[in-house]
Amino acid sequence: MPLRIIIIGNKNVARRITHSLSGSGIDAVSGDESQKSLEILKTERFDLALVDAYMDNLESTCYRLTWLYHTPVALAINGTQDDWDLLHNLDAEGFIPEEAKNMDLEAHFNAIARRGKQKNNKIKVLIIEDDEHIREALRLSFKIYWPEAEVIFSANGESGVKSAKSEHFDTILLDLILPDISGYEVLSRIRSFSQTPIIIVTVTRSPEDVTRAISLGANDFVVKPFKQLELMSRIRQHVKLGAAVN
Repeated sequence: MPLRIIIIGNKNVARRITHSLSGSGIDAVSGDESQKSLEILKTERFDLALVDAYMDNLESTCYRLTWLYHTPVALAINGTQDDWDLLHNLDAEGFIPEEAKNMDLEAHFNAIARRGKQKNNKIKVLIIEDDEHIREALRLSFKIYWPEAEVIFSANGESGVKSAKSEHFDTILLDLILPDISGYEVLSRIRSFSQTPIIIVTVTRSPEDVTRAISLGANDFVVKPFKQLELMSRIRQHVKLGAAVN
């Protein structure tokens, strides 16, 4: 069967890319920037969504495509590599230059679609968090959006360090404010024996806290209250990077 994609965003961008795909082995459906494009995914299945990187509501559109409609995302973009780097947190599987020719596009789309089908592998996550309500929110998030994940909770820093030392995890979510020792100490101690990706999830938001956490080895920093789909995407990005390193 031919690869089936939906193009979401500026109509001129969609028109150019659809024209470039003319004669290729790809079945392309052109949408627009409105909710109607996403509504199509409720009744039709696509192998890939190509999203205009300059459309309104880009972030929410990417997260919804990935986690609600389980459709891999590629971003149609122009500009420099620095521009591309700013968009990696959107959980896109790849980037498509708007001026790419059809043979380039066909090969690229097929590669991106293959990667996207492997996105929600089984992983093991350690969450070091003392707030019962936050733990329950995270438990529910994984249950809904990433049911393949095995989630282990530690309610204080000492037990978190012990778990991180005795078991292998694909990523660790760490609060900075814990009842026994500080999250900074937990971070430092875990980094003494493990390079597992660590994402700080905390209410503190000062630049000094971010700088200190990163300097001690944190890979990312998410402020509470967090958006569930954004956090899932951040986790998946770091799991992929960790797997690539290992």
